[in-house]
Amino acid sequence: MQFGPQVNTLVVRLPGLLDQLAAWLSQSPSAPRSSMRPGRLCRLAGGAGYRRPRPRIRELVLNMILLLIGALFLAADPGVYRRGALLLVPHPQRPAFADALDDVGVQLRLWLRAEFTLMITMGLLVGIGLWIAGVPSAAALGLLSGLSEFIPISARSPRCCRRSASARPPAMAR
Repeated sequence: MQFGPQVNTLVVRLPGLLDQLAAWLSQSPSAPRSSMRPGRLCRLAGGAGYRRPRPRIRELVLNMILLLIGALFLAADPGVYRRGALLLVPHPQRPAFADALDDVGVQLRLWLRAEFTLMITMGLLVGIGLWIAGVPSAAALGLLSGLSEFIPISARSPRCCRRSASARPPAMAR
């Protein structure tokens, strides 16, 4: 199974699918009206003639490269950084701080292992489920869903909550 052609198909079809989604959501009585302006979803995804600002993309790529290099240096020899952090702590508290650092390292290692297991499981299940359902680009969507499992879901902003609370029918607004 090759992911390249499926990802390309998904990228080509995404603007049209987003337009269909916007049309479908605009007919929904519970959809917020301010976010359903024509073509807004497509512009957010980079379609419909929308030109992304190049300096921001370059900045993002540069930041990602710097983050990756910093993570590689930290992963290559964490003892150096651990000893450096211990030097910042007063001498009498160093043993307790060292124990805390060791505990945090163990817990992070276990969390990362569980997160990778969750990513692989979710990606496989979504990919297989979409393949059984006959959805095109099922493998690419399964891969994307598995990779996106690592990113935590952020809560809705308070402004969105106020807007959605005011959009409720009067009987439910209590």
